[in-house]
Amino acid sequence: MSDEELIELIEECNQGRHQLKRVTKDVYQLKLPEQFFYLVKSSREFIGIIQYYNYNLHWLTVPELRGKGLLSDPIKDIILPDIMKVFKKDHQRITISQGLDNPEASYNLAIKCGFTLVEDDGFKYEMMYKP
Repeated sequence: MSDEELIELIEECNQGRHQLKRVTKDVYQLKLPEQFFYLVKSSREFIGIIQYYNYNLHWLTVPELRGKGLLSDPIKDIILPDIMKVFKKDHQRITISQGLDNPEASYNLAIKCGFTLVEDDGFKYEMMYKP
């Protein structure tokens, strides 16, 4: 999904248009056909989304709250351990395209969440999380 589609999905969830499963007070799951999401709540609204699709992760914070580190603890403490358990995995890989608007922010978030750099080919960062 594009960033615009993920923001729209966050808005739909804030409007109560999807059935969500509560994981913790601030983290919820959403299952759609062939797609799996975690939504992160702050106060009364969802402010971030993590898409698990084709064994990869795509995360996004609503634009007005970017750069505040709001996703790092939920991803590190709740979402990654849940993915390992639900999908019976011993590691998780991600690819961060260096062609993004701000690849450093995603790279820094990945490092905070326990990912390590596997490869930097100048176009993308290949990273791995292993608990």
